[in-house]
Amino acid sequence: KLELELKDMLENAAIQKENAEQLAEEVSKEKEITEKETANAQVEKEQVAKIQEEVLQKQQDTENDLAKALPAVEEALAALDSLDEKALSNCRNMQKPPPKLDEVFAAAMCLLADIMPGHKREKKWKTQGY
Repeated sequence: KLELELKDMLENAAIQKENAEQLAEEVSKEKEITEKETANAQVEKEQVAKIQEEVLQKQQDTENDLAKALPAVEEALAALDSLDEKALSNCRNMQKPPPKLDEVFAAAMCLLADIMPGHKREKKWKTQGY
C-alpha cells in the first residue's frame, strides 16, 4: 500500500513538474515578447521625441517669422488709411504704371478684404467701380 501511494505521489509530482516546465516555458516566451515590445516602444518613444523637437522648432521659427512680419502688415494697414478715391483714380488713369504696381494693388485688396484673420478694417470709403 505504501508503494502504491509513493508511486501515485511520484506520478503526480512528474505531472506537476511537467506542468511547471510548460508554465515556465510560456512565461519565458511571454517575457521575450514583452522585452521585444518594450524595445520597440523605446525606439518609437525616441522617434516621437525627435518629431516633437522638430515640431517645436518649426513652431518657434514660424512664431519668429510672424513676429517679424506683423509690423510690416500693421504699417501696410496704416498706409491704406491714407488712400482715397482720387489717388486710386490717378493710378487707374496712368498710361504706363510703375513696375510692381499690380502687386501693390493685390496686397491692398487682400488687406481691404480682411483676408488676414484677426484684422478688421473699417471701410471709410466705397471701392465699387475700382
